[in-house]
Amino acid sequence: MSAFLFYAIICSLIVLASYILFRNLFGVLIGFLSSFFIIFSTRDILWYLFGQYPQVASFVYMPVVLYSYYKYVDSFFSEKKKPIYLYITAILLSIQFFFHPQGVVASVLVIIIFSLFTIFKERKFIFDIKHFLVFLLIIAIVLGPFFSIPLGKESKFRKDLAIGSGEKSDAGFFYWTKTPKEPGVGYPGYYSYSAMNGIWTVPFVLLGIAFLLVSRKRKEMLLISWLIALYILFHEAIIGGRAERFIETEAYLFYPLVFIGILGFIGVIKMPDLYKRYAKAGFVALLLILVIFLNGKAVYSQLKGAYGNDLSRITSAQFNAAEFIGEKLPDDAQVYITGTLSFNKKKWIWALSHKSMAWQVVPVINTIDIKNCEPKCTHAFVDYSDLALAGAGKEINELQEWEKNNLADASLLYDKDNIRVYELGKI
Repeated sequence: MSAFLFYAIICSLIVLASYILFRNLFGVLIGFLSSFFIIFSTRDILWYLFGQYPQVASFVYMPVVLYSYYKYVDSFFSEKKKPIYLYITAILLSIQFFFHPQGVVASVLVIIIFSLFTIFKERKFIFDIKHFLVFLLIIAIVLGPFFSIPLGKESKFRKDLAIGSGEKSDAGFFYWTKTPKEPGVGYPGYYSYSAMNGIWTVPFVLLGIAFLLVSRKRKEMLLISWLIALYILFHEAIIGGRAERFIETEAYLFYPLVFIGILGFIGVIKMPDLYKRYAKAGFVALLLILVIFLNGKAVYSQLKGAYGNDLSRITSAQFNAAEFIGEKLPDDAQVYITGTLSFNKKKWIWALSHKSMAWQVVPVINTIDIKNCEPKCTHAFVDYSDLALAGAGKEINELQEWEKNNLADASLLYDKDNIRVYELGKI
């Protein structure tokens, strides 16, 4: 239970991170409304249900990274520079990297675009070479001892970079998002803006973008930079990549824009202050009603059936087997998992065991020779529990045949509740 609670807390921290950024940029009301709306972010909930994906936790830090860097840049236009914010940015970027490098890619892209905009608009260089060298030194000290883990010779991340991981997009540059022919996420509607966010948000988001373009103050330029970065990240899949993961961050900017635009324009329109207060209160009430009864209702329906039976969630048998792997197998174990019916359950078993795992996405009954496991496997996790629950006699026979052909020389370490764990021989 503690592992599930930890992952749930990490995945939910985006609410707090969003509040920190938008509260400090636009005030308490915008901060509260933005973070409240993000509670109903459908894609964030989906990634949690899909299984433990580390980029979800990495993206959580994006708003506070941007806030910290914004405070550093903003200090160049005050009486005293505040390099502490740049150093905090370095620490936060390092934390992002530990969770997943994709979060760093997103944050750094926004930072670069915002820096260029600021230099061009203010006609002032916003870097101090001493500050920048300390920034790099902090990152080197924090990441140096661990850098070989994600980028070493045998790392999966480095191999993904070499082959171009993810789907090829046919969206084109004139689309915001579009479902590719071979989607990286098979959930219906994942790539659809209206399905994930609600079509009602479109005019308010556009109004928010219009307000940013009209105002163009430093804080608005940060969000414009974020918007441009999103477009670039969403379309990096045209050359091969994982844009479907970056799409998750759409809500982190668009949901606040729903409130920023309408409240911002009300604030600059010439009318008596009393009327402005009434207008703001009326629109806030309207938007909260829409969020709760449209987006909230959709999320409730989504979660209500998310764990309907033992075939859609981790069972006690799988949880116990994952704990065994975590406690008894060496830290450098590479486990091949087969038989578990759903992809998200494999991801959760992977996370709960704290061991590296490999599998084929399809078919469920893996057909590869265990000797060809990539990377080279040291153990095998053979799961009959889902198949037994589903009454899949044919598939059980196929898995037994695979087990007989591939694990005859392996040592059986665990055999309980229709799950077996083997230590492979020298292959």
